[in-house]
Amino acid sequence: MGTEASIGTSMYKIERDNATGLITGFKFAILQFVLVHTDKEVMYAWEDKVGLMISCRYLNLTLHQAMEVIKSNKYNFIRVDMASDNLVGKEVKRMGTETAPMLVLALGALLVFVIGCSFRLDLNL
Repeated sequence: MGTEASIGTSMYKIERDNATGLITGFKFAILQFVLVHTDKEVMYAWEDKVGLMISCRYLNLTLHQAMEVIKSNKYNFIRVDMASDNLVGKEVKRMGTETAPMLVLALGALLVFVIGCSFRLDLNL
């Protein structure tokens, strides 16, 4: 994106030449970017846009050009993922709203089961 970033301390699964001690390659690197804004909706929109860009693997390309690059398998060795506290929080909130009705039903069924099993059967009739 026109900015240089040092990945020296964030490289993992390093391959090196034992004779020279030089790094010949690495499997993955982690880049950390800090984004601060007072409006969470702006952060969500930015993260969604960046997530789309990353999933399409395009930088300075149109979506059509990005799809052509992906189809060509020229850069299939590059895999980029994204994580953030906002994305995790949004996913937790979504899962909570989807599963809350089922939790109420499960607790209701459990209550009925416990009450139903608590009645004693009188066998001395």
